[in-house]
Amino acid sequence: MTLSSGELAQIVWAETKTLGTAPADGSGSVNGVRRLVAQLAAAMDGTGFERRDQLPSVQDRELGGTVRAILSIAEDARSATAPQSRM
Repeated sequence: MTLSSGELAQIVWAETKTLGTAPADGSGSVNGVRRLVAQLAAAMDGTGFERRDQLPSVQDRELGGTVRAILSIAEDARSATAPQSRM
């Protein structure tokens, strides 16, 4: 089962919202962490990521840019594949 980009965005937000805001263009180290979380969650079809939180509105004055970045990151991560085992 492949997660939708909306589900991935909810996972990323739940796991990283304490990191605060980040640029809407997806740049910066906070968005880098969010990108890694999204790729891992997508590769594992959400296994191990039980928390999901509703994202704030993209119109939110403080968090709108961050939400737009997360939505873009989640969409890009949908095609991530599971890491290869070295065993």
